[in-house]
Amino acid sequence: MPLRVAWVPSQADIDSGPRLRDLILGDPRHPSAARGRKILRKAPERMHLLQGEPDSIANLRTRFEQGFNTRAGDTQRDFADFVARQAVVVLDLAERKLQGGRYKVPRQVANSLMASRGYNEAVDALSAQRVDFTARLQQDHEPDRLILRRWDDAAVLDATLLESWPEKLAGCVPDDSSEFWAEVKGSRRRMPVTLAQWAHLKEHHGAPHRSWIARLLPDELLSSDPTVWRTPTSWEIRHVVGEGSFTGLSGAQASRLVGVTPQNFRKYTARDSASTRQNMSFAMWHLLLHKLGVRFA
Repeated sequence: MPLRVAWVPSQADIDSGPRLRDLILGDPRHPSAARGRKILRKAPERMHLLQGEPDSIANLRTRFEQGFNTRAGDTQRDFADFVARQAVVVLDLAERKLQGGRYKVPRQVANSLMASRGYNEAVDALSAQRVDFTARLQQDHEPDRLILRRWDDAAVLDATLLESWPEKLAGCVPDDSSEFWAEVKGSRRRMPVTLAQWAHLKEHHGAPHRSWIARLLPDELLSSDPTVWRTPTSWEIRHVVGEGSFTGLSGAQASRLVGVTPQNFRKYTARDSASTRQNMSFAMWHLLLHKLGVRFA
């Protein structure tokens, strides 16, 4: 059975309304421990012991299982938190009857939402949709992949994304003239290589692992010519870093990559109309893309 001690203000407090002394002493409905003892000695009628509407453990357990049991982990702890929230709700109802319904401040909305099965399922669904959307974008914009394998074995020994195709790639069938072959995945374009030549191919023709993101950005943002390049908007930066971005890196993590404080980095991602907004420099933008594996500097 939920219980709570509630205090009603004196008639003088009710008649006077809010006063300057209340800023010091606090709300007469919620006195400190010392003030509460003083009130109890002088005006015990102002203290009330409230009893919330009781409920059975079985009924609470059923409601919890139907709407709030969202994790397979610490179920007992989650159930205890649920019971505590229900106790607060019924005690608030009881106190409102005592104090009057002049105002109502919801105190358990956030906790109830976070524990709600429906809310968590909706969040999971949105997260899955975002993951699927990002995966489709990556699949559609990722450059060709060059793989290394032995001539008589389909197992992939190594792979790299291609920034450009090597000139010697040709349509052919691998044979024992070379132990190792490089081929464009999903095509018949191949060439015999040594391991040293493979390392050379990766260095001179390879693309960074997040190069697909670069294909979503305007050409002028990727230009290495400062006279052609333009500064990225905050929206374009937030596509690359920040919550919900394609890389998934936070602004604080990105700030460490380019050597500035998180506070300063937030100025680059502030709304374009904000007074604190700052433009990102040519050098910092290309350094960020390089560090993120979006584009080689």
